[in-house]
Amino acid sequence: TLATIGKISGSKDSIMSPTGAQLGSWTRQIKFVSQCVCLATKASWWNVLEENNVNFNPQKFDDETRMDQLEDSYTASMIPALISNMMSRKDGEIYCVLSLTVKFADAFSLPTDLPTCCFIDYLLSASQSHDSQHVRNKMSCLDDTVRALLRRLECSSKRINTLRKCLIQFEDQENCVDYERLSVIYALYQTELSLILSKDSIKKNGSRSEEHTSELQSRQYLVC
Repeated sequence: TLATIGKISGSKDSIMSPTGAQLGSWTRQIKFVSQCVCLATKASWWNVLEENNVNFNPQKFDDETRMDQLEDSYTASMIPALISNMMSRKDGEIYCVLSLTVKFADAFSLPTDLPTCCFIDYLLSASQSHDSQHVRNKMSCLDDTVRALLRRLECSSKRINTLRKCLIQFEDQENCVDYERLSVIYALYQTELSLILSKDSIKKNGSRSEEHTSELQSRQYLVC
């Protein structure tokens, strides 16, 4: 393929390089080689998407680095589909799938925390499967599983926004009868909000303590 030819031709050991048959300085064709590497990366991930029955349009995998919100790009939209299809298999394992989607995000310069957010959304969304052993239907483990994923998100606002999105999507459903799942979402959301309020309270108390200490020191200085 063009991707393979370009990568090989641009390598230092190629017979087409200056150190080979002296047929031309292909190593100077930085832009060409870069395009070939990019195409090779896309092609390898297209194979992964095909293997997992994810529908996609190769022509839409253009350079989207100029977008303000990369998580809204066409490439990013492949992550939820990839998670859903891989987890629908009997051998679907959360952290194996998560690892693969993180590599996908990294390959296309997407936010590295995007796969985790998508996974949380997947787990908390209503399940269409009636299999009690499916990961989304194991309500006894769902809370702990999502909490572990939330801890992977360093930014507290990211955790809260992700849970808020899940909550809004769930409440917008016409026939929302999965109250057990809804209670899990509410509990997780409330926990994250409480953590934020607690941190804010500590900061405020810390500031007041510093002001009080400073005032005491000033008074001692005046007395002296």
